[in-house]
Amino acid sequence: NNATVINATDVFLTAGTAIGAGGDGQIDTSVTTITALANNGSIWIGESDGATLTSVVATGAGNDVTVTSATGNLTVETVTAPDDVTLTATAGAITQIAGTITASKLLLDAGTSIGTSSNRIQTSVTNLEARAAGGGIYITEADSVTIGGAGAALSGISATGGLVDIASSGNMTLSEAVSAVGNTVTLNAGGSITLNANVYSLASAYSLDGDATATSGDVTLNAVGDITLNNSSVYSEAYADSSGGDATATSGDVTLNAGGSISLDNDSYVYSYAYAYSSDGDATAQSGDVTLTSSGGNISLNDYLYVYSWARAKSSDGGNATAQSGNVTLDAGDSISLDNDSYVYSYAYAYSSDGDATA
Repeated sequence: NNATVINATDVFLTAGTAIGAGGDGQIDTSVTTITALANNGSIWIGESDGATLTSVVATGAGNDVTVTSATGNLTVETVTAPDDVTLTATAGAITQIAGTITASKLLLDAGTSIGTSSNRIQTSVTNLEARAAGGGIYITEADSVTIGGAGAALSGISATGGLVDIASSGNMTLSEAVSAVGNTVTLNAGGSITLNANVYSLASAYSLDGDATATSGDVTLNAVGDITLNNSSVYSEAYADSSGGDATATSGDVTLNAGGSISLDNDSYVYSYAYAYSSDGDATAQSGDVTLTSSGGNISLNDYLYVYSWARAKSSDGGNATAQSGNVTLDAGDSISLDNDSYVYSYAYAYSSDGDATA
């Protein structure tokens, strides 16, 4: 229980059924490394100050692994469960130095970052969700994966303060959104990518008496196979609003690269959008390039779909307004088709009540 803590350098736990229990029944530790084996049960561990999960394995159908660290980092080597794995570093990072996280459903929740560019989190899971509250997310899946559907505690993949970089050797399907605040989002699939939820980078800034600057990141989807959007959008958006200074908004590039075809269906959008407004200074908006490339197939926009770059700048009290939109490019190995009120465009709009307006 929470009143009893295992204090040691290394802890080794083995049970014929479960190790700990949910809620207050978790095994509480203050250790450096954790090795645990539940031969026919689940594992619940609450660490006080970070630890290395050398080998944490639950066996038996429907059993889970849940490890939470109140402070410090969780460093992963091998974690395995037949059903769910949930790793939480409340005020730290989740890192990996070896091994693989193997489960049906995986939830990763960190106060800072999840993985690094040189030491990515290696997974073999069916459903994946992750949240990094103060850093980036780097994950590589060994096979096909669905983003979303891993549990109610999280929704999709989101990073605040860092980028998102997810790769899968097989197909990638999104049932919940993937996002980053002011940073890049990159999805790489060795198979096809199917979106039933949004992928985006978003930045916003507001100032009452100074300058406001917002810059969103690039969003890139790379698939060896097809890329399909079903009632979903891929975008980079930046909003800047200042009441007492200049406003500058810059949105990132949006790129879809498919080895097969690209198909947008059912109110799907691909765009870069920047909006800057100043009531007492200059307003500058620049949207990024939008590029769709299907090297081995068609590009199809079906039923009220938009692909665009749009920059909008407005100054209402004597400042200058400047808007510059990016290039929009569709490049198909086969055909390009736009059906039922679908549009492709680049648009820049600038307005100043008492200064120069340039678009």
